[in-house]
Amino acid sequence: MKFFTCAWSTFVEEFKDNLTCPGSLKKELAKDAVTYNVKYWVRAYFTSRCKSWVVDNNMSGSFNSWIDECRFLPVIRMCDGIRLKMMAKWVESETQVCCWNSDFSPKCMDLFESSRYLAIDCRVFFNGDDRYEVVEGQDRHLVNVSHYYHKDTYIASYRTKLQPIRGKKFWDTISSHYNLHQLLTYVGDLIRKGLELRKQRDGGKIQHLATKEVSQLHLICLNKLDLKD
Repeated sequence: MKFFTCAWSTFVEEFKDNLTCPGSLKKELAKDAVTYNVKYWVRAYFTSRCKSWVVDNNMSGSFNSWIDECRFLPVIRMCDGIRLKMMAKWVESETQVCCWNSDFSPKCMDLFESSRYLAIDCRVFFNGDDRYEVVEGQDRHLVNVSHYYHKDTYIASYRTKLQPIRGKKFWDTISSHYNLHQLLTYVGDLIRKGLELRKQRDGGKIQHLATKEVSQLHLICLNKLDLKD
């Protein structure tokens, strides 16, 4: 149990105190423990993304249940259904963000307030930005609220809107098609210029067969396009 007390330390100084506390760990066990990288087994060294006691990977299950009515449709209809749901979801989420009473997520602030009220002996001081100073006796900590929970970040994530799409009979596929002849000519010119530069760089020691093969391939592509037209 003393080993888990060290592993569950919430900050680095607490971990060092638990590790060096008399009777906390046997000398041999302490030596074996520190041979492993503390970033992988001490909670104090974890990033802010993984400090919870339990981590559930339910993102896939939530998404699958959310698109349940579209999952068994053909691929094109399924993607179109997901697009419509995402379009409506973004509008709903942005509307909710605009109704926030503070600059941070309400769920984040509720968690912070509940933790603050649990710490009766602690005094909390707010600097007016995104940092809090928590004092308990001689201990003093700084609590930072991540910018990922800020209102501006949420609004920025929904700034790019999904555009509606007209029906298939309104699609214009004639006036906006690419000029493949011009494209292939441009690609062929780039290949020839690249071969010329390589020839100059290598002092003329380049296989002429490569240039011949590229030219033949370019002519074959043009001939096939002429046959299709």
